[in-house]
Amino acid sequence: MALVGTTVKQTFDGVWFDAKVSYVKPYYKLTFTDGDGQDMTSADFRSLTEGVFEGARLRYHCGVPWLWADVVVQERYEGRRTHGAIWEADDQPYGSTARDAWVVEFTNDGSWAPIDLRLTRKVVDETGSVPGTWTPVK
Repeated sequence: MALVGTTVKQTFDGVWFDAKVSYVKPYYKLTFTDGDGQDMTSADFRSLTEGVFEGARLRYHCGVPWLWADVVVQERYEGRRTHGAIWEADDQPYGSTARDAWVVEFTNDGSWAPIDLRLTRKVVDETGSVPGTWTPVK
């Protein structure tokens, strides 16, 4: 609840908007400068503050031979088998969970896959990173 009263940013179709954060149990409410609003669950709000949200552009370490790929976050996975199993990079040093998985589109070929985007896999940059890690596109 530390972020209540602060301003966060969210992108819609590549345009960034500022939003004031409030909390009305059980949702975090974002009130954007244009007057629109959005209710978010605690899990979705946590992901937003970590840099993972619908429309976020990230770089994901896919392992050899692809290494880093550009992805766009589409939606929370929530264990939906319609998207298939959670994709894991070869030689990924740790397993994935559905709780932190999001469906992403790989921009190089338009394919979609659920991948685990938990905060502990976020890296500052690509140097020395291992398969399964990710970083925001700046």
